[in-house]
Amino acid sequence: MRKFRYILFILFAFTMTVGCEDMMDMHSEYVKNGETIYSVKVDSMIVYPGNGRMKLKGYLRNGMQVKNIKVKWEDVEKTEFVETIAYDYSASPDSFITTIDISEGQYLLELTSENADGNSSIATQFDAKVYGETYRSYLENRSIQKILPNVTGGAAITFGPAASNNVLVKLQYQTTEGVEKTVEVEPSQTNLVIADCDLHEPVQYSSGYLPAENAIDIFYCDAKELDLEYLTDIAFEFDKSSWEIIDFSTEELPANEGGGNGPAVNIIDGNNGSYWQSQWDGGTGQIPHHITIDMKNTFNVTKIDLYRRAGNNHTKRVVIEGSIDGVNWEEVSTLDYTDDGADQLEVLELSEGRRMRFIKLNVVESNAPPYVSLGEITVTGKL
Repeated sequence: MRKFRYILFILFAFTMTVGCEDMMDMHSEYVKNGETIYSVKVDSMIVYPGNGRMKLKGYLRNGMQVKNIKVKWEDVEKTEFVETIAYDYSASPDSFITTIDISEGQYLLELTSENADGNSSIATQFDAKVYGETYRSYLENRSIQKILPNVTGGAAITFGPAASNNVLVKLQYQTTEGVEKTVEVEPSQTNLVIADCDLHEPVQYSSGYLPAENAIDIFYCDAKELDLEYLTDIAFEFDKSSWEIIDFSTEELPANEGGGNGPAVNIIDGNNGSYWQSQWDGGTGQIPHHITIDMKNTFNVTKIDLYRRAGNNHTKRVVIEGSIDGVNWEEVSTLDYTDDGADQLEVLELSEGRRMRFIKLNVVESNAPPYVSLGEITVTGKL
């Protein structure tokens, strides 16, 4: 029995020796130069596409020993490119950000880290797309549905719907003061007013697009030129909401006239039923009377409608003057009213137009001197 056990032991020992030798033979190729040590693998990547470039953000765990990051790719002609990025753990623990210049196209990139001993990590592969002139060539400017003269000067532009990746429109123009100005239109914005635009100078606009939500560059269409000079030939009634009465001779208190009537500002409130009345309480204003209006913008005035106080015949003659600067005045024309209080409106037509910003109404005659009153002024013209 002992002899049998001894034989079994000898056979077992021989088998184990042969097996171990076979296993060593299997791995000898990989360990003949010593144990392989890998650098830390980049375990996640974020790619931000751009115009002929991309920004890469990668994360490493325990990357204290990492010294370089290597990015490798091939172009369409199978030419291989490698870019080495120095990595400083103390400056950016466990992550890195870099930007690589690369031509437009779709790529499969391979990224490895390298430690101080020159050991590389297992490669991380990822897809990336880079944009350029080909992408830009397909872009179109956001449509414009209509352009109208703005009632306080300049132009009012209505844009069509923005494409999903259209992030803004840049519009460049020259102001009436001769200053170059740029405004941006957001995708949700459809109406734009450029009240200070010099309509005699061309306007440029270009739409900007993001090719991807996380792209780092905006791509702009070729600029389109708008000729807005034709707007100066369109006549319209001016908006009085921003106008101001900057001077007047006298006015009566609303408490004496009732219904808010009496102040000079009533002639630009948009209500023909309200009125300005020369002073009669606590002193009587004497003819001539005047009211000076600042329209805030210089217009080419073609028509003035001037209403007397409804049902009142006091005002008889009004001399109208115009000015661009509020200092130098020129007589424009004279309006004469009848002594019939039912005749409320007189109209001044200026076929050639007269450029002015300031209008002065000089009431020089009355059917019941020295009292005068006016209801409303309406001005029509061109930009």
